[in-house]
Amino acid sequence: MMTAYELAKDGLKVAVFDRGQPGMEASWAAGGILSSMRPWSENPASFELSEQGKLLFPELVEELKTLSGVDPEWVQSGLIIMNRSHKEKVCEWAALNGRKIEPVSNVDKPDLLLPDFAVLLPDIYQLRPPRLIAALTQSLQSCGVKVYENTEITGVKITNGQFQYIESGSRQFSASAVIISAGAWSSGLFAGHDSSVSIRPVHGQMLCLEPNKKLSSAMVLDGDHYLIPRLDGRVLIGSTMEERGFNKNMTDTAKQELLAWAD
Repeated sequence: MMTAYELAKDGLKVAVFDRGQPGMEASWAAGGILSSMRPWSENPASFELSEQGKLLFPELVEELKTLSGVDPEWVQSGLIIMNRSHKEKVCEWAALNGRKIEPVSNVDKPDLLLPDFAVLLPDIYQLRPPRLIAALTQSLQSCGVKVYENTEITGVKITNGQFQYIESGSRQFSASAVIISAGAWSSGLFAGHDSSVSIRPVHGQMLCLEPNKKLSSAMVLDGDHYLIPRLDGRVLIGSTMEERGFNKNMTDTAKQELLAWAD
């Protein structure tokens, strides 16, 4: 949807095809953190790409708000690192790369019960994915993008290395180019064309809670778990990582694990 929006702004005629409702799979369920949570372990080229992308979001969000009337809730929350091992790694990474890092304590964030070794990465941002999707949906309509919902692509026709058309059941749709951005479903669309594309789904479970008091505005990372406060007072608690294929069901085990950590 984002790619379609940018192409349409450049004057191209664009259509989006989705096997369901656009943006309602992993994008809708994402935490919305606009940076790597563990920059010390990320590929440097990937990190630089995400950093450049982060710089574009303020202008993009204002565009989408103007076109759609929906606020994606872009916020500079900052990220608190609570794990001792991660703190050591992020401090080393920050020193080598000239990145900003700040000490933080319970004096600053009395509601979080921080250990004395916690640190804050202040230049970490978030937005709210469901609101971003709603803003994009409205903006695509304003830009004249044709959206085909509940239209599964069943084949991609390529001849002599050139794209010809996509198939959806008995229907064919021709275009000068196709961009495949189907996330965990992309591998199936590349079948027979590029065997090097290997993308698999990884199941992540999260909880959205409404605490009885407003928490700190900063996000928190503690090992594999994180806390993301929203502007409306809700808090997102995540996350698990499980090899369960395309099974999206919540499990009691994951729910209890996340609640125990958040407590």
